[in-house]
Amino acid sequence: MNLAVIGAGYVGLVAGTCFAESGNEVVCVDIDARKIELLNSGKVPIYEPGLQEMVRRNAEEQRLSFTTELAGAIKKSSIIFIAVGTPQGLNGHANLDYVKATAKSIGKAMDSYRIIVTKSTVPVGTADQIKQWIAEETSQSFAVVSNPEFLKEGAAVDDFMKPDRVVLGGDDPEALNAVKELYEPFVRTGNPILTMDSRSAEMSKYASNAMLATKVSFINEVARLCEQMNADIGEVRRAISLDRRIGPHFIFPGVGYGGSCFPKDIRAMIGMGGQNPEMVLLKAVEAVNERQKGLLVEKVKSQFGAELSNFTFAVWGLAFKPRTDDMRDAPAIMVIESLLAAGARVQAFDPEAMEEARKIFGDRIQYTIGSHLCESFLNEGHEVLCMDNYSTGANQNIGPFLKNPRFRFIDHNVSRYIEVQEPLDYVLHFASPASPVDYMELPIPTLKVGALGTHNTLGLAKSKSAVYLLASTSEVYGDPLVRPQTEEYWGNVNPIGPRGVYDEAKRFAEAMTMAYHRYHGLNTRIVRIFNTYGPRMRLHDGRVVPNFIMQALKNEPLTVYGQGEQTRSFQYVDDLVDGLNKLLKADHHLPVNIGNPHEMTVLEFAKKIIELTGSKSAIVYKALPEDDPQVRQPDITKAKKILGWEPKVHLEEGLVKTIEYFRARLEEQKA
Repeated sequence: MNLAVIGAGYVGLVAGTCFAESGNEVVCVDIDARKIELLNSGKVPIYEPGLQEMVRRNAEEQRLSFTTELAGAIKKSSIIFIAVGTPQGLNGHANLDYVKATAKSIGKAMDSYRIIVTKSTVPVGTADQIKQWIAEETSQSFAVVSNPEFLKEGAAVDDFMKPDRVVLGGDDPEALNAVKELYEPFVRTGNPILTMDSRSAEMSKYASNAMLATKVSFINEVARLCEQMNADIGEVRRAISLDRRIGPHFIFPGVGYGGSCFPKDIRAMIGMGGQNPEMVLLKAVEAVNERQKGLLVEKVKSQFGAELSNFTFAVWGLAFKPRTDDMRDAPAIMVIESLLAAGARVQAFDPEAMEEARKIFGDRIQYTIGSHLCESFLNEGHEVLCMDNYSTGANQNIGPFLKNPRFRFIDHNVSRYIEVQEPLDYVLHFASPASPVDYMELPIPTLKVGALGTHNTLGLAKSKSAVYLLASTSEVYGDPLVRPQTEEYWGNVNPIGPRGVYDEAKRFAEAMTMAYHRYHGLNTRIVRIFNTYGPRMRLHDGRVVPNFIMQALKNEPLTVYGQGEQTRSFQYVDDLVDGLNKLLKADHHLPVNIGNPHEMTVLEFAKKIIELTGSKSAIVYKALPEDDPQVRQPDITKAKKILGWEPKVHLEEGLVKTIEYFRARLEEQKA
């Protein structure tokens, strides 16, 4: 059959692709030209397991196409699916503006009999309205069939290809049989195709989601009561799940439901009922769910206090459920915003939803050189495998790469054994807390990643016969007694001071790397990285660049330690990435300094930040932290001679870009 699917969003794209997979010729229509361009290039704008491969296959075999031209798609199709959005209106009811506009456009474009199928989730009675809207635009005969979707995000392709049931509603037997025939290939195992009137079909979608949401709120209520009565909700859940009348699904306690369906459909049903009949149960279901979202932060505050500015919290899972990037009404939003409002630092991660999270939260996470390297390698056409456990990570920084077929992310702590199946040409070890705030808060993990993490990554490189690069640091020089610091200088480090956990971890990592080079003949590189700054730094990172910029943008006093006479040198991240790329391609196994030799005092740097931001900030002075280095200036003679490298980005140029980035992130927070 020739089919048109109007709306290439979540429901429309899955439906159109699966219909094409069963042999139909399908054209998906959307008014978003950018989305259509993306789909025509073989890329899918949403994450759903198995969908991208199916889209590409059917597009290549010319059964699936994408366009913005609705009229042409109508004329070549016998069955037309409406799968446009029905967002929640201000009164809680579903907004049918897109459905109405689509129905009228279909009516205008029709030149003969058509079957119009409503796939969008719509209020009861919408099929009758669609008939009226189409009839106002055409004298051609047509039929309207209601066909609600019951797809689970994260398993939508499987749900469509192997449905529990298919529901069809309408009053035209010929049209119902035609749509029924379309679904026959998907129910060969005997699952039913149910036919009924359109209003019952429309209600079945709402009733199904309302029942599931009720189970979620019910088990969360029971969990709170169990906590009060000193009962084990896990054991209670196991006991009731074995009752066949209840079953094991949707009775796991948690932070509440979210997503594009449950919240919107519950509110729509409450709106449909109005005061007669008042949806008392569903109002309670929604109230329990909203309360549940805030419960986790309440527990955090009861444990640590209302003021959380001295704490960093990891939030694992941002989408409303696993295996999707959908963050609509996700409980994680309330959790994270509440933590941030209490002054906490948040390290958050989701394997699929990073790009969506960036739209909501902006970049409030640790800056990593790794994300810039990933971007550089992908731009050069390489395949990249990124591994991190986000103990201080920059989750949003890799968000744009997650849909690139040449990029793969593995959630793993490199201090544990590493197993990678595919071949590798290069292994780069950058894992480690780098800000004093982080490594003083995480001293033992810092030492472990320097020792065990280095050992494991070296072992991985050895097993793959790969080139190995260790990201070391200028901190191996400690509080140097010489300036500038050459690679031959052994340093002046206090091994038992508060900074020793980071300094000695990197010194040990260098020793381990050289041992693998000498004993195993591993092809190694060691880079000693000096102070680096640029976009994607965490706003509250704790190092001098973000500290000064944040204070200046807020017109708060800039905090200078001591008299500000200690010196630092600052290199822009693009210069560092360039140096790292050149070092990887060079045949040199001894350490190489990569940094900007231009040295300035911390006080001079503070004044420069005030000047570039136009801030009214004053400067305040506090006591020097223990073991704070008095000088930091790289000798880059080797980098110039061996790599042909030296920094190109002037300090002011780089700082302007970085300040713009921080300013934008602050504006996002205010919004």
